[in-house]
Amino acid sequence: MITQDQLQWESYFIESSDEFDVDNWTAYSDNENIRESLRTWSVQFNITNVALSALLCILRTHKCFDLPLDARTLLKTPSNVEFKYVAPGHYYHFGLQNGKRDFYVL
Repeated sequence: MITQDQLQWESYFIESSDEFDVDNWTAYSDNENIRESLRTWSVQFNITNVALSALLCILRTHKCFDLPLDARTLLKTPSNVEFKYVAPGHYYHFGLQNGKRDFYVL
């Protein structure tokens, strides 16, 4: 037996479904999946940024993809890096959180 509360919730979801475009959500989800797949692939196979950027330019010609122009944007490469001079070279601290994240991506 269906209760009055269930009917109210059902009508609420039917009315609000007009506001929520399932196709847009699917497109967003698919776009994020392709971005993540490209990130993983490029790191796993040691693809250069130049090659990945060229691939992104090709894929951007297709309307189904909303991808950045540059590999650095896709890979979320930091824009500035602080190096410390430590004899006899340079030192960069990636951070524990970034190191763990990058380790588990591979």
